[in-house]
Amino acid sequence: MAQDPADPTGSSGEDPPSWGPPPSGWGPPANSAANEPSNPYLLPAPHGGEQVPRFPPVPKPGVIELRPLTLADLLDGTFAVIRLAPAATLGIAAAVYLLLGILSILALVVLRLGEVMYEALMFAANPDQFQHLADLASQILSHPWYLYFGIGVGAWVLSVFASALIVGTSTVATMRATLNLPTSFWQAMSFSAPTWAKLMGLNLLLSFAAITPFVLLSTLAIWLEKSLGALIFVPTALLLMALLVCLLWIGVRLIISPVLVVTQSLSVASAIKKSWNLTGGRWWRTFGCVLVTALIISVLGGILSSITGIGISFSPNYWAALILSQIVGALVSAVGATLYQILLTLIQADLRIRHERLDIALFNEISAPSSHPVPGHGAIDGTRAS
Repeated sequence: MAQDPADPTGSSGEDPPSWGPPPSGWGPPANSAANEPSNPYLLPAPHGGEQVPRFPPVPKPGVIELRPLTLADLLDGTFAVIRLAPAATLGIAAAVYLLLGILSILALVVLRLGEVMYEALMFAANPDQFQHLADLASQILSHPWYLYFGIGVGAWVLSVFASALIVGTSTVATMRATLNLPTSFWQAMSFSAPTWAKLMGLNLLLSFAAITPFVLLSTLAIWLEKSLGALIFVPTALLLMALLVCLLWIGVRLIISPVLVVTQSLSVASAIKKSWNLTGGRWWRTFGCVLVTALIISVLGGILSSITGIGISFSPNYWAALILSQIVGALVSAVGATLYQILLTLIQADLRIRHERLDIALFNEISAPSSHPVPGHGAIDGTRAS
């Protein structure tokens, strides 16, 4: 076949096939943002890609966000509660411990026990004065035994009542702070007063339950020691360690039962049962939060006590040093008890958020406040009682 001399390629005279337009779907994706309504829960598309989903912010009406809480949330919320309601938290605790300190000083003055304590301190520096210390103690401690027993029982009852008062007021102030509701000194007292008797009963019950195993173990060891001798001390020590571990485990499981008595007006038995259920499966997390807080409290208390202890040790006046030590001890105890109780209340809120959707109940109370002064009082599975 002859070639066209004008065609240097030597191809035939037929035109080569041309590339047509691309089939549908091969072009760049059309920008549908102009044709579709904007979505407030989508972030802008990066470099023409798809829009990224965006979630609405978690509501935070008060000191915590209404969601499951982290350790940082618990610690931040603890100090935020004190800033919002200082009188209902630190103020009440400081007043209670100062009153207990004053009563203890009065007891020392009336029974002249302060003189014995002073001579005991002097004996530590000068052991030659032992006979003088013994004579003074026998002279002063000449009251009937039931007087000292009665004073001891009275001091114990006062301490139980003081604990119930601090637990009730701090818990009320903390729960109200979740919705940014300020709580005054007298509001905390009046709102928590109906729960004081149950808190005292719960305290006595838990104390009795914790002491009884040690009493039984000690009695058994003393009884067996007569027949087995020194061999009994090894199994007794092992049983004691096992008992301590069991009490620690049970104590963490029941640690929020006093809080539940206040936040939901539960009976002692119901509070114990609910605390056991809420902490199930979260023992280590609860224990870790409490342990971290206890370490913080111990460090703060140690710093305050060491600073004031230096000044007390150089004081020439025994009574001035005693009064100053009582004041410092009261303040340290007030700070520690308040921080600890606020943290337990927030742990209770976190557990109820995870198990009962307390966050939904608290969110609903923002627009429709409950008639009860404690927020989330009747919350059960995302509902709240009026």
